[in-house]
Amino acid sequence: MNEKDLEVQNYESNLKLHYESKRKELEMLITSSMPNQLSNIKTLLWFNVASMALLFKQFDSIDLLQKAYLVLVAASIILLIFAMLIARQKDYGSPEDVTLASKYVDGKWKQAQFILDLLGTTQSAILFNRTVVSSRAKLMNIATLFTFFATIYLILLIFNT
Repeated sequence: MNEKDLEVQNYESNLKLHYESKRKELEMLITSSMPNQLSNIKTLLWFNVASMALLFKQFDSIDLLQKAYLVLVAASIILLIFAMLIARQKDYGSPEDVTLASKYVDGKWKQAQFILDLLGTTQSAILFNRTVVSSRAKLMNIATLFTFFATIYLILLIFNT
């Protein structure tokens, strides 16, 4: 094996390691971060609905103070539903072109070029999924604040009656 072949082989090995690292990052986003966010959204939705039920059970008539609470809870629920519906699809980082590997000219760098293309599609998938996670997180943070203040407000309403 000559020096040039060894250089190509080392380059391919390094690309494979980098690709494996990127695939693990993508897998973590798809199998952990995104499902956990949806689970947290569902929990916040249930909490808001349960606290609304508590309000209706506690008070016979709804006056202006209770309506203010309902506005906070409704805002939180709307934000959470919107966060849940953001980008319902995921990008798995698979090349769209199934014949991609056959398009390369045979040579020393064929496998390296293919791995580079796989890295590109994986990186774009990571960026897309990160954007989804980030967008949901922003809406969830605002909804969590509304839920927190609504809960404090409900507790004050209950203890002031």
